[in-house]
Amino acid sequence: MMQEIIYIKIPLRVIVNHKNVVLKDIATIYCANEELLKRIDELLLIEMEPKKNSQKAISIMKVIALINSIDSNLHVVNLGEEEFLVEYQPEKADNKIFEYSKTTFVAAIIFFGAAFSIMTFNTDVSVPDVFTNVCALIMGESGKGQGIIELSYCIGLPVGILVFFNHFSSKKVRKDPTPIQIEMRKYEKDVENAILSNAGREGKTIDID
Repeated sequence: MMQEIIYIKIPLRVIVNHKNVVLKDIATIYCANEELLKRIDELLLIEMEPKKNSQKAISIMKVIALINSIDSNLHVVNLGEEEFLVEYQPEKADNKIFEYSKTTFVAAIIFFGAAFSIMTFNTDVSVPDVFTNVCALIMGESGKGQGIIELSYCIGLPVGILVFFNHFSSKKVRKDPTPIQIEMRKYEKDVENAILSNAGREGKTIDID
């Protein structure tokens, strides 16, 4: 009997909108046997937690074992990632007013932020001079250093830093990794690669006899 070959390709990150995740939701699968392909497509991989933006890291070995549960003689060829993330996001009703408002808000922040950056650059990063010039331009007279602009700056600066770094004490603003965590993971990966490279150069890598 000819051995069936299953080709499977999974991206690094997959977003699903329902809790019960089957293989066809997260992978591109090819098999010459269409009947077998339909069975593989409907295999239940994982049941996500019923909460917003829950994530699961899954190894390709889990997928291969699941496919082989149909028939242990199936040959699975992985063309994608060895480990991947599955993220659950519940479906949202379209709200065009909210989307347009959010786009307008973000565009305004970018516009005024860019204007502020240009003005501080042209005044040799002298923020008080910028505030004085803005007050004179809008109000017709120079501010006294305790106006609404200064207050907004004092509040907006720490809020912006907290949102960007996504971290305050032990709490996170969002569930995504913080920039510091991302840099630490990059550093750890570089260290691991350097250790493996040095072991290979020194002939200390454990291999088959």
